[in-house]
Amino acid sequence: MKNLKKNVLVFVLFFGISLVLANENPVVTTTTSDPILVGELKISDIEGFDWYTENYADYNPDLATVKSIARLVQDKDLSIEIYFGTWCSDSQYGVPRLIKLLKVIDFDMDKVKLVGLDRDKVVPNVDEEKAKKLDIKMAPTFIFYEHRKELNRFVEFARETLEQDVLAIVSGDDYKHSYK
Repeated sequence: MKNLKKNVLVFVLFFGISLVLANENPVVTTTTSDPILVGELKISDIEGFDWYTENYADYNPDLATVKSIARLVQDKDLSIEIYFGTWCSDSQYGVPRLIKLLKVIDFDMDKVKLVGLDRDKVVPNVDEEKAKKLDIKMAPTFIFYEHRKELNRFVEFARETLEQDVLAIVSGDDYKHSYK
């Protein structure tokens, strides 16, 4: 009886710790070499991926456009949510570039939220109403908020270039993403 109680206690402790760790940084393993990261993430969670370092290094944004974005952003209360898949080639291409662009304009990275999606593009840890409002159908989706209200979104790939699309969004132009 003592051993049974001890075994149950060990199991409950192990299971509880596993749940806590899974919610801290959920990882869905795959047969590929890279894991699929799901849930709210930090930039440091993806910086170690080869696709991140290569696409970050290869991106050289147009400096004139960058200066225009920086001027507009400094006077706005902006935040950005990035919904992407570590498994998705468009995300692997676009997310490092957006992060580099934001760092170049000295954007407050505390106002950037990264959310890893599974292959079904399900936003984790949100109720059905919030998921419907987010309306994430393609990866990546970058949602720009001003004063916590959606300003516009960039979906999957640029209409012009990343920095031109971001400029159109933050300037309030009649920007339509690739699926509108």
